[in-house]
Order: sequence, then structure tokens, then C-alpha cells
Amino acid sequence: MEWKGVKYAYENEKPISFDDYKINDGENALILGASGSGKTTLMHLLCGLLKPTVGTITVNGKSIEKLSSEETDIFRGENMGIIFQKSFFVKSLTVLENILLACQFAGYQSSKGEAREILKELQILEQENKYPHQLSVGQQQRASIARAIIHKPKYILADEPTAALDDNNCMKVIDLLLNQAKENNASLLVVTHDNRIMDRFDNKFKV
Repeated sequence: MEWKGVKYAYENEKPISFDDYKINDGENALILGASGSGKTTLMHLLCGLLKPTVGTITVNGKSIEKLSSEETDIFRGENMGIIFQKSFFVKSLTVLENILLACQFAGYQSSKGEAREILKELQILEQENKYPHQLSVGQQQRASIARAIIHKPKYILADEPTAALDDNNCMKVIDLLLNQAKENNASLLVVTHDNRIMDRFDNKFKV
């Protein structure tokens, strides 16, 4: 994953410029910066939810800014696991059903047993048959992580994945993300201002 000369401008606002950077396969990195500096904007650019005003973003050999909306959706589903600050679920489906639906969209064949194993690691297995609104904010965040990594994506992008977690669960989540990335030779990119996890990452990129 690499970006060069990237700028993005919201309507009637000054463009945000990002320094060039490259993350090799299997590497991990933190995106750091003050509130409002553009950390989340950069993550949305990297996963194709926004198109840069100028510049190129190359992910798995493709310049994603050149893909159509449909092509971007397919590419994202096949290659990326994304954890947003706010959890988005299908409200009418249980936690387990939401996770399995994500596999379906990604074209990945997963068993309920595999999904339950991840839920167990995240200590929310007992929530598998509950609906998203029945979970606490921290439980929803962990369910989002399970959904993002179940299909073994090549790139894991997480926006403040530990913000709603206590110290114990914070470390468990980071360990799980790092282990999943290592096992699958995936690149892990985390947007954060959480000082608890700073020393767990090899590379740091400041916005």
C-alpha cells in the first residue's frame, strides 16, 4: 500500500496534504495526529470511500482512485477489513449473522465455528445471538473487529479500534489484530490517539 502526492479538499475548506508513505506487505503502522488533522480522512481515502483531489493511492497493485464505484466496492470487499469508529450493522441480524454476511460479501467461505472462535478470542461469544442494539459500545466495537478480520483480508484498516475499550480488552484487541495480520501476511494500519498501544507498532505516520 502506497500513497504519493495525495491531497483532499472538503467543500469550501483548505485542502489537506499528506506526506508520501509506503507500507509493505505484512507490515504494521499507526497513523497519528491531533484531532481534526485528517487521520480519518486518510483512512477513508485508502479504502476508497473518498477519492483524492490529486495524487495516487496504490493498494495491492491497483490505483484505487481510478476504479469505478462498483469496482471499488468489489476490491474493498475482497482485499480489506475495515473497522470504523462507529459500528455499522444490519439491525435485523444477530451478531453472528452480521459476521457471516460480511464473509458472503467478500466471497469468503467461512463456517460458524470459525466466526465463533474469533468471537471467543474477543470475549463476546455469549453475544453471538444478540442483536447489535443489545450490545454495549465496547461489545459492538469488538463485534466490528470480528467482522473485519473473518475473511482474512490482505489489508486491515482500523479507525480508533481501542477507544471504547478498557486496558485489558484494549491489549487483547491489539494482540488479535497483530496476530491476524502476521498469520495472513496482511498489512495492518491503525488510526489512533491511544497512547496505550504506541509501543506495539513498528512504524508511525504523522498527519
